[in-house]
This record gives sequence, C-alpha cells and structure tokens, in this order.
Amino acid sequence: MRKLLSVICMVSLCATVITGCSSKNESAETATSDQNTSAPAAESDSAEKDTGKDGGGYVIGYASKSSTTPFWVQLNAAIQSAAADAQVTVKEIGPAKENDVAGQISVIEDFLTQDVDALIVAPCDDVGVAPAVQKFIDAGKPVIAVDNGVTGVDITALVATDNKASAGAAAAYIAEKLGDDAKVVTIDGVVAQGTGKDRKNGFVDTLKEKAPNAEVVSSIAADWVDDTALKGVEDLINGNVEFNAIFAAWDGGALAAYQACKSAGREDVMIVGHDAFEQSCDLMIAEDPIFQGSVAQNPSNMGSLAVQTAVKALSGETVEAFNDSGYQVVTGENAAEYKETNYSK
Repeated sequence: MRKLLSVICMVSLCATVITGCSSKNESAETATSDQNTSAPAAESDSAEKDTGKDGGGYVIGYASKSSTTPFWVQLNAAIQSAAADAQVTVKEIGPAKENDVAGQISVIEDFLTQDVDALIVAPCDDVGVAPAVQKFIDAGKPVIAVDNGVTGVDITALVATDNKASAGAAAAYIAEKLGDDAKVVTIDGVVAQGTGKDRKNGFVDTLKEKAPNAEVVSSIAADWVDDTALKGVEDLINGNVEFNAIFAAWDGGALAAYQACKSAGREDVMIVGHDAFEQSCDLMIAEDPIFQGSVAQNPSNMGSLAVQTAVKALSGETVEAFNDSGYQVVTGENAAEYKETNYSK
C-alpha cells in the first residue's frame, strides 16, 4: 500500500512540473505574438537588437513624407537597410499624401504614445510639425530631421542635402550654357518649407552671381505638385511669355514642364531639374534637346546617415547639428553611369 501511494505521488508531481513548463512556454509565445502584432499595419520592420531597451533593441519611429516618388522610395529603403545593419527597429509610418501636415502630426504624436526611443521625421511642413516634434524633445528623446529641418525647435540633428548649394549648381549649369541671355522660369516647391525656400534662393542667388544680366522672368508656385507645374508652363507658353530655360525644384515638375514644352514644339527651352529621376536620365541619355540636366541628391546616403545619427545620439555620442548627404549634377555626359549606379539594382 505504501509503495502504491509513493507511485501515485510521483505521478502527480511529474504532472505538475509538466503543466508548469507548458504554461511558461505558452506565456512566452503569447508575449512574442503580442509584440509582433501590436504595431500598425503601415509600418516597416527591421532586425531587432539583442541589447538595449528592456533587453531588446532601440525602437525608432520614422514619420516619412512619401512612399511613392523615386527619391522617397530610395530613402525609405535605405533607412530600413541601415536599421537592419545597426540591429535596431524602425517603425515607418507616413501620411496618406505628401503634404498632409495634419496626418503627419498624428503619426508623430502616436509614436510618442508608443514610447519609441527616438524620432526620425521628414517634415511635410517644417513649421506645422514643430509643436508635435517639441513634445518629443520635452520627453528627452533624440529627434533627427531628414531632407528638411523643423523650424523653431531645437532638434538633435538634420540630415539633408545642402539645398542652396545644389540648386546653385543648377543655376551655374544654366549660366554656363546660356550666360547673360538666360531668361528663366522657376517652378518652385513649397517655399514656406526649408527645402523649397533654400532651392529657390540658392538658384536665384547663384544665377545673379554667375550671369548678372540673366533674369528670372516668372516663378510658378507649384508646391511640389506635378499637375500644377504642367498647367503653369502651359499658361506661360499660351501667354507668349518669353523664356528659354526652366529650373524645377524637383524632377516631377521638370518632367511636367518637359511635357508642356514638347507638346508646344518648344525645343528651344533648356530644362534643368532636381533629383535625377530615372525618366530624366533616360531623356538625357537620349540627348533630348529640351531636358538637359538635373541635380541628383543622394537619398540612399541620406537615409543611412539618418539612422546612424539616431543610433549615435541614443548611445550618448556627440552628433553634428547638420549632416550633408551630398549631391551631383547629372547631364548627358554622366546620366548613363548615374542610372546604372542608382536604378539598375
């Protein structure tokens, strides 16, 4: 009888141990599942770090501006690639459309409630998003602006093209080709934003310097909208405004201007854009007489630098207030090489 009771006790004890192990495993699986499914559907994931906050990796919120134009496709991909290399997680969420300031503010404020460790933001409006960004700063979290700064707040760092210098390079190229005879139309982005303002001012200032008698005969307030650029150029052509060159602050506007000039048979117009889209490169490679140049940013370098700067700041390292991601002038002479390097992967 004593032997029988001993056997029963041993069986009961084993069952308790097995049940306890099973409960532990189920709890761990549940926690992992919750962690993976709690993120919004629009965000992008990268590899997680084994050390850092709560034993996991740093989690960085990225409030993007767009996911559709070639520039932003490259930049966003570079951010995720750099995050994987650094073994951190980047949650990427953007507004429904590129100029949706209210949508981006909501994204930034949501990141704050998610308690991410740092914020990377590509501002839709450098003034409009400032109050939301300030909340991150007040919480003691690093804020890295990419492509465009945030006005009125003390962010940790800006990673961007030197837009005055890059647009100035476009002006210098037009001045080299047309000299004092240049009569230029500018197609502007949002000039209330740092990027749009710097490109406009950089172009105008350099044109005056390089060709003092050249003039800007008209400016189209296109606000980064291709269709607005198209209509603006069509109106100038129909109104018989005299011009022989166009500088567009982004290549979408430049390609719209090309369409308008091509349709009107205005092959006497020299168009120079900014961003060097693949289609722009194709026109330059074909030696099209209208589309003659574009200033290329380095979106891949910009995205990588943004993540690297955020990680440095989180690690307590000193970071530069401005980090220049570089640019180059693309023309028919180097467009094929640029396309091969940037669009053939």
